[in-house]
Amino acid sequence: MNYIELINNFWIANKIHKFNSLETSLYFFILDYANNARWPESFIVPNGIVQSVYGCTKGQLTRARRRLCKAGLISYESGDRFNPGKYSISAFPMDTRHVPDASLTDTPTRAENQISTAADDEEMNALDQSTVDRDESPKSPRCVPDTFSTDPNNINKTKTKEN
Repeated sequence: MNYIELINNFWIANKIHKFNSLETSLYFFILDYANNARWPESFIVPNGIVQSVYGCTKGQLTRARRRLCKAGLISYESGDRFNPGKYSISAFPMDTRHVPDASLTDTPTRAENQISTAADDEEMNALDQSTVDRDESPKSPRCVPDTFSTDPNNINKTKTKEN
């Protein structure tokens, strides 16, 4: 199974299990770790590293890891104080027979739903007449704020240390 298939597999499992943010982040952290390590069969990630990255407690990490294991996305072999636990990524296709269908309102599937008409564009781009006679209103919308020039003599000036 390749990286994209693992990611897609996760999102299918997410429809069933509704993972929280820590569980989602942990899975992608483990996936990224495995990818950077060139996909070993199993690999060690100390709990302290994961906890410091996500700012979670050991209990929160344990619960998140347990849910990912129960979903069949990863497997974990506990370690001890001197030997961190071992992770491995389960690379088997997810059974999609019981996956709920995505709502059409959440993800439009047709391109026509995303294409605006010329009338919509005119309406959105029309100038608000209540601001026409004000001097501070811009003539055209700007994407960047106005900038002020800086005197080149004032750039990178530091005080010299007096003895």
